Amino acid sequence: MSGARGRWLAGGALAGLAGYAAYHATSPTAQRFGKTFVGTPGGGSLLALTFDDGPHPTWTPRLLDVLDRHEVQATFFVIGANARRHPDVVREIASRGHAVGNHTYTHLRMPLHGARTIRDELRRTADAIESAGVEEASADGLRLMRPPLGQRRPGTLRVVRAEGYLPVLWSLTLGDWKPGVTADAIVETAEERLRGGDVILLHDGSKIGTDADRRASVAATDHLVATWKDRGMRFVTIPEMAGAAGAGGDSV
Repeated sequence: MSGARGRWLAGGALAGLAGYAAYHATSPTAQRFGKTFVGTPGGGSLLALTFDDGPHPTWTPRLLDVLDRHEVQATFFVIGANARRHPDVVREIASRGHAVGNHTYTHLRMPLHGARTIRDELRRTADAIESAGVEEASADGLRLMRPPLGQRRPGTLRVVRAEGYLPVLWSLTLGDWKPGVTADAIVETAEERLRGGDVILLHDGSKIGTDADRRASVAATDHLVATWKDRGMRFVTIPEMAGAAGAGGDSV
């Protein structure tokens, strides 16, 4: 084998390994770097709405009103810094029967940081939630954590589990984070891709504070809950879905 061909093959192998690592570090349903809960996509009649990056003083209460009107529960993965700013909204989420999960304190990219920083982010967020008077764990003791942007590596998930959390990602994103997205576009994505058993990613806040406009997320949530309930689907929290799937603790 010539030197040039050998270098070409070695370069191709390295590129392949890099692509493999990137896929398993960022794809929400990839499991090679450690198991995470993503629902049971394609099976069953349960759906789990999840909202990231709140709480937000405007959009979270409006979402809570929508969910109340349809008599469904959801799961909110809160950024600790936002929870510290708006403890009243955290209390309102919990008082209306929704689950509250940990989304780190500053929305950091977890794979770029070591165990000490990740533990600090998780614990500061837990403290912010508990300082609002809310129990982080659900009734069955399940604590929920979602890595920002879904990014993780094996060490990331080891720390998350060691801190007592079930890592939760998603099986369907509706793209409500995209600038200028409309409620109609979000609903169209749901019509094309949503299946029973999905964990659905939406947003009620922003990692950059209170500047986000989530009115499209609110309107789309109203529409899709009404539509999919009429089709026989039942919206539940992540603890309820995980319990129904037999997933929790060390089993996922």
